[in-house]
Amino acid sequence: MRDNRHILLLQGPASWFFAALGLALRRRSAKVTRIAFCPGDHLFWRRKSGQILPFRGARDGYANFLAQVLQQQNVTDIICLGDGRFWHAKAIALCTTLPDPPRIHIVEHGYYRPGWLTLERDGINANSRFSVDVSAEKPGPPQNFKSSFLRYALMDIGWNLANILFAKIRYPHFKTHALVRPTQEWRGWISKAVKKPFAKISTAGTSEKIMAHSGPVFVFPLQLDGDYQIRVHGPKAGLIKTVQEVCQSFTSHAPQNALLVFKVHPLDNGRINWAKIIGKANNSRCIFLNGGDLDALLKKAAGCVTINSTVGLESIDRAIPTFVLGKAIYRIEGLCSHDGLNGFWNNPQPPDAQLAQQFRNSLIAKTQVSGAFDGSGVKTGADNIAKRVLTAG
Repeated sequence: MRDNRHILLLQGPASWFFAALGLALRRRSAKVTRIAFCPGDHLFWRRKSGQILPFRGARDGYANFLAQVLQQQNVTDIICLGDGRFWHAKAIALCTTLPDPPRIHIVEHGYYRPGWLTLERDGINANSRFSVDVSAEKPGPPQNFKSSFLRYALMDIGWNLANILFAKIRYPHFKTHALVRPTQEWRGWISKAVKKPFAKISTAGTSEKIMAHSGPVFVFPLQLDGDYQIRVHGPKAGLIKTVQEVCQSFTSHAPQNALLVFKVHPLDNGRINWAKIIGKANNSRCIFLNGGDLDALLKKAAGCVTINSTVGLESIDRAIPTFVLGKAIYRIEGLCSHDGLNGFWNNPQPPDAQLAQQFRNSLIAKTQVSGAFDGSGVKTGADNIAKRVLTAG
């Protein structure tokens, strides 16, 4: 086992988290190198966090570049943000070909939120090594960290602006991992902000209608089409097509007195007109909720249909019948329904309570660390991840 740890950080979140992580690792005597793929990566980095090594070449040269870095610098560990982005997936694939590969650590938003970050070896969700440990102890409650959407938005704007202004000069081959240009994202947010007062009134009326409904209510928590949990671990048809197919299944097979509520993701910027898409695909028994109280909605729910949202875990914890359409770490017999979506609407089966508790206990114990990517949880998360990475065998 290699004792002198050299940690390589690949592309991280548009925040100070990776800089804090680099500092936390160095304080524990590890050497730290950050690979930069764009000007935005320099923006959220500090010299005291470790050295920064730019990659300015084309993507087809990345594997050779990385192989040289791993060999020449005797890298012992690689930390990636998720396992889906090009840089990370390529690094993971490369390491499988090496005789003495570095350890791969994947960090992501927590499977349970808020208050947790995910840290796993080699992959997450369908690529996870996780297995249920029936002896895992019940975890304590998560810490309450303060965060600011405005601060989050400003960091994202800063990262993207740096790339827009300087990428052609400093990183001529840079391509964003996002599906749409930053300017399109920003237009969506501006439009959403303008419409917010009207949307709030509409959402309140829709929520009252849902709460007053006497028949079964099914919930579909929408995710973000650009999220790698959708792009890598979701149905091949994509998010929009999947929503349309779920609407068709519901209108054809669900009880006539049932409702299906599609709840918008908190970070959805309004670029996709979900109300129009859902409205065209059903006979008014499928409803789009543009906000509202998720807790109240789940208390009303007769079942939850999800691709692989963290809401699925909350649904299981609440003993709500859950159907998973994508690849999810909790897609396990006994936790989720496996008899087909068409039958789920009429015979939703709740999760096994004992298995659900064992699953939660062991998932938190094995994969979750206290912290957050932004706000007051950054230092706690960085310290906890550094500690666990450096004690990993």
